[in-house]
Formats: sequence, structure tokens, C-alpha cells
Amino acid sequence: MRAIKHVICFLIVIVFVTGAVDAQSNNPGGQTNFDFSRFDNLPTFRSIPWGASKDYVLRNDDSQRIETGQDFLRLRNRLGDLEVDITYFFWRGHHIKGTYLTTQNLGEYSNYIERYNWLKSLLSQKYGSPKIDLMNWADHSFKNQPNRWLTAVSRGHLEHFAFWEEEDIVISIRLGAVNQRPSILVEYFIKNFDAEMDQTDDAEVLRKL
Repeated sequence: MRAIKHVICFLIVIVFVTGAVDAQSNNPGGQTNFDFSRFDNLPTFRSIPWGASKDYVLRNDDSQRIETGQDFLRLRNRLGDLEVDITYFFWRGHHIKGTYLTTQNLGEYSNYIERYNWLKSLLSQKYGSPKIDLMNWADHSFKNQPNRWLTAVSRGHLEHFAFWEEEDIVISIRLGAVNQRPSILVEYFIKNFDAEMDQTDDAEVLRKL
């Protein structure tokens, strides 16, 4: 009789754990009281609303699917003649950041800066003049050798950067080194989101105290 009771208890535990795992998988982001609705009228990344789930993104962005992680989704498509990786980042299952990253070798420095300026001009048409627009030398080793400026970019010596702010949304573009190769990176993200997350987490803890 005692053995039967142990088996029943074991089965109850299995059912409970399985149910908890299923519930977690159905809601990988967990619950949050963060108010994403206040971003409804602000710039979005690829027309995907801030706070959207991975499933929503996959239903509404038909780009080629490359990789899915716990907190990100990587797709592939094109911006004009540029092949780009498109990455959505998630917090508790909610979309909070999006990026474009060039993946192809464009050859000469002049090709990279041409595409960078083209994308920057398109962003300027949409969001106005950037708040910051700079060409920054972290190391001047190749500054007087224009024929080696692509090497300077690859080594992190040279970076071009510009960004725009639309209330709580930041849009930026950077020509610099990514994994030791020259790349153009465009980012859309919620400004000061780390602080927002800290406040939200604290509020949840306070409710449990």
C-alpha cells in the first residue's frame, strides 16, 4: 500500500512539473507589467510594434529565418543591394530592439562609405538631421593613409556614427568593426530600457514582499 502511495505521489509531481514546463514554453517571455502601448505612435522597426512576441514577428516578417535564440530572432533579407542580417531582440518575450547588419564583403572603403552615406541619407529623410554625426579616430595610425582606411575600420581604429532620437526611440547607424571585419549596423531601440527593466523588476519584487 505504501509503495502505491509513493507511485501516486511521483505521478502527481510529474504532472505538476510537466504542466509548469508547458506553461513556460507557451509564454517564454513571462509576465510583465511594462507598458509598451506608450510607444504605439513612435518609429518602429520594420513596422513591428514594440513589445511584439516572436510568433508575431514570424507571422509578419517573411524574411528568411536563420537562427532563433531565447532572447533573439535572426532573419536575412536585403536593403536595396545590401544583404543584411535582421535581428529582433526580446525581453521576456517582448520585442525591444531591432538591428540590420551587413553580411557581404563590399570590397573597397569607398564602397562601404558610399552605402553608409546612402543609408544615412534615407534615415535623415525620414527622421531629419541626426543629433550626432561623426567620423571618429580611436587610433591615428592610418589617418594619413586613405588607402588603408578599410584596415583602420576593421581594426576598430576608425568609426563613422550617427543617431536620431524620436522621443523614447533611438535610431543609429554605424560603420565600424564587427567581429574584426568592416560592417554597417543600423539599430532601433527603446531609450534607457535597462533602467525601465530595473524599475519593473523592483516593482514586481515589492508586490511579492
